[in-house]
Amino acid sequence: MPDNPDLQSDPNWSPDGSKIVFAGGPGDPSSSIRILDLATHQVSTLPGSQGMYAPLWSPDGRYIPALSVDGKQIMLFDFQTQKWTELATGSLAWLEWSKDGQYLQAIDWSRTGAVIRIRLSDHKTERVVNLENFTTTGLYAGWFGVAPDDSPIMLRNAGTQDVSPSTGMNLRPASGVVNPF
Repeated sequence: MPDNPDLQSDPNWSPDGSKIVFAGGPGDPSSSIRILDLATHQVSTLPGSQGMYAPLWSPDGRYIPALSVDGKQIMLFDFQTQKWTELATGSLAWLEWSKDGQYLQAIDWSRTGAVIRIRLSDHKTERVVNLENFTTTGLYAGWFGVAPDDSPIMLRNAGTQDVSPSTGMNLRPASGVVNPF
């Protein structure tokens, strides 16, 4: 939106493609969750969303979860009740829905780090993957997504230090010329 000077990050389409939800960024207390209606070109703010970012429509369009700007809470807005509820606390990032919309996954950097899964029906949280000794990379030092089978996908920082001479892997092409790219 060229006429709006506010930060516009984390855009996400509504399931029916008629709206886009977006927000400001982490650490910005003035960030709020905003929705652009593509038919009317009007922007509205979700009530009670100040201090939140990283919104993500649920597959059925009923919910929008968001992170608090300090990354300590996952909050969930329910369009039916028009209320926010707390889903999880920790050191949280990267929200992703399960394909069936029954779970929300995220990274929790608390303790050794983990991918967590939160069941919407009762807000029960479980660890899916332990991230101890897993060195992430990507924008904001990480990235997280969900595969078609709902398994977590992450970017891992790997290099020559991860290749053991005993594996028999040769890092040089057969010609002996190292490709600089």
